[in-house]
Amino acid sequence: MRERFQNGEVSGLDDEVSIAQLASVRYEINLRGQVQIESKEEARKRGVRSPDRAEALMFAFADRTPGNLALLPGTG
Repeated sequence: MRERFQNGEVSGLDDEVSIAQLASVRYEINLRGQVQIESKEEARKRGVRSPDRAEALMFAFADRTPGNLALLPGTG
């Protein structure tokens, strides 16, 4: 999602709730070089509520190539 914003593929997002939710999501690069988004449980431990709007945006712009879109355990 970050790369799509940087590449100008997403624009006009002016919903403050969605923007705040996107900004609050943490991620890391795993050993395979893949972006792994923190689980909702990990976010709750930090006091962050479920980022429903941010999640909807991420899925809307996700790569749907068979085999590329996979939910990791604990992320849903």
